[in-house]
Amino acid sequence: IYIANSQDDSVSKLRIDNGEEVARILVGNNPSRTAVDGDGNAWVAMRGVLNDASPGEIDHVVKIDGDCVPSIKPPVPTRECILIDIPRVGQLLRGVAVDATGDVWIGSHADHEVILLDGVTGDEKTRITLDPLSRVYGLAVDERGYLWVAAKTGEAQVLRVDPVTESVDFAVSGLEIGRSVYGLAADGKGSVW
Repeated sequence: IYIANSQDDSVSKLRIDNGEEVARILVGNNPSRTAVDGDGNAWVAMRGVLNDASPGEIDHVVKIDGDCVPSIKPPVPTRECILIDIPRVGQLLRGVAVDATGDVWIGSHADHEVILLDGVTGDEKTRITLDPLSRVYGLAVDERGYLWVAAKTGEAQVLRVDPVTESVDFAVSGLEIGRSVYGLAADGKGSVW
């Protein structure tokens, strides 16, 4: 499992059987969300902040090699194991999800967008703009390939995006749910939590 350590700009890799930290990867400014692809590689989206960070250190995405064993042991962070580092994907990245093909969706909170990246190269494949009030806060892909968006603000707080038509084809308001939405997950059996 990969845990974002927002305060120290790193991600910890933990063994799920005993909780041992086996790696700590220095990823960039304020990591926010993590997802693991079918090959065991981790994708990390940085929330970033507008501070004194140098260019390229904010609002980017990294791919970590899941098979890599760094020579530097935790809790000392290292840049080893990073396969891809993609700067300036969007602003305030607050979602990441991997689809069945291995491609990666990134949610840009500030830009009201979801961005599809090639899971091998990291190249941008498409960018879908949402309603200006729908600020992405979490992402999930269901078993049919639909992208689900948790939007922290706006009237529609749960959105389903059809990646083929690139349109929002279903939305649930915060009033219907009775709560402000922070994150979500698809269980692969037809339900979104």
